[in-house]
Amino acid sequence: MLNEELYNSIISFVKEEPKTIQEISHFINKSWVTTEKYVKEIINQTNSLGIKHFRKGTKAALKIVYYKLFESEDNLKKSLQNTILTSKFKYDFDFFEIFQFADDNKKKLCLKKPSISLEKLFSSAEREILIFSGNLSFLNKKLLLLFEKLLERKIHIKIISRIEYADIRFVKKIEFLLNKYPNIEVKHSRQPLRGYIIDERKALFKTVFNPILEQNISEKTPLVYYYLEDLKWISFLKNIFFIMWRSSIDYEFRILQLEKYLK
Repeated sequence: MLNEELYNSIISFVKEEPKTIQEISHFINKSWVTTEKYVKEIINQTNSLGIKHFRKGTKAALKIVYYKLFESEDNLKKSLQNTILTSKFKYDFDFFEIFQFADDNKKKLCLKKPSISLEKLFSSAEREILIFSGNLSFLNKKLLLLFEKLLERKIHIKIISRIEYADIRFVKKIEFLLNKYPNIEVKHSRQPLRGYIIDERKALFKTVFNPILEQNISEKTPLVYYYLEDLKWISFLKNIFFIMWRSSIDYEFRILQLEKYLK
């Protein structure tokens, strides 16, 4: 009988790469006849698998089972990407829309406090840190000192943030690092994400719990923190970061224009 455990095992096994009926039968420890029956049942129920016949009608006939939902996954990611790239404010996009699809064993949701501190998260970097920020207000003296240590270790730090006239004070806090180290960069962009990606290995994002209107959000409204180690979705987020990065404005040019006309 095809139960949920067997269904998930077959799907996971075939998702890695196409498999023969014989390979699947060995994997689930069932006869090839039973295995083919299970595969056809999955096809009838979910249409998530397909079978291709090679050398049909000969003694060397071969049946290859493949995973069919790549196109659906691609469409899902395109839809999410489009929503993110066309959104400007943090309430325009709920990170749970991504989090829900990540592997259950490679994600964690926490209310009010993240499962890992920013200091520990940033300190684990071996190559790069990518930051989606609102207005750089997360920066404090402790983090800036940590950033300098990371920059001395040749870690690359890239930050996308909104920079308006009122936000220049936050940029000024980090400017001593921007002037001293070539491996830290800040660009201006309005975007809805708030989070950090470390080496394409781990990520931490946050949203406000169930926002209705920005003016109704109080300091007591809990934040939701989403920790990810699902490389597939971290790669997706990194790709979005660099799409934004390529069309963002260098912080120096942005501040020059703001100060020229709004002083």
